[in-house]
Amino acid sequence: LLSNGLFVDVSSLSSGWLLTGNSILSTDFLGSTNNQPLNFKVNNTQAGKIDSISKTLLGYQAGLNDLSSVGTTAMGYQALKSNSTGTENSAFGHSALFTNIIGVDNAAFGGFSMYFATGDKNSAFGHRSLNALTTGTLNTAVGAQSGAGLTTGSYNTFLGVNTTASLVSVNKSVVIGYNAIVSANNNVVIGGTGADAVSVVVGDTEADASALVDLISSEKGLLIPRVT
Repeated sequence: LLSNGLFVDVSSLSSGWLLTGNSILSTDFLGSTNNQPLNFKVNNTQAGKIDSISKTLLGYQAGLNDLSSVGTTAMGYQALKSNSTGTENSAFGHSALFTNIIGVDNAAFGGFSMYFATGDKNSAFGHRSLNALTTGTLNTAVGAQSGAGLTTGSYNTFLGVNTTASLVSVNKSVVIGYNAIVSANNNVVIGGTGADAVSVVVGDTEADASALVDLISSEKGLLIPRVT
């Protein structure tokens, strides 16, 4: 509707973005020509933002409360929704890093990964990985639900589906293999228990059926630490 009261068929105009599709040139683009963020909305709510200071948000309410973070990437429904000033965080997946407000240098890949995390420098890869973590820092978890029992512990590594800690504040431990569980600080756990227990073999592709640890070599042996 023009100011003179007449209607115009916008499909006949040479400019404008049509809802039915557009024939464009290689020089055409959708975006801004000044230094302002490009925003997207769904149901009148933020669903995307791209700016010139290294912030990329895509997904309904992704980074919704972000104020002044730098180096933030959030993709997925409500990913990094609560983040305010935390910088250099990456969240990919439904509600990944949902609770983080000021934590920095975190990476969460997978739905609900690091959902409650507010600490720094944690990395989680897999659905619900490090899901219960809160203030813990410098943890790494790879695999669905890996590290899911940890809340305040730090400096841990979980590799494998359902690898976890039986205590909420285990520190400096390594847990490897399906269903493996650690219950103390400064421990390395390989494999689960019972049907999930494993044998360790070095120098071959399969451990002897009777061996818990099978070392195979014609040149080197096992050196037991000497106590003085």
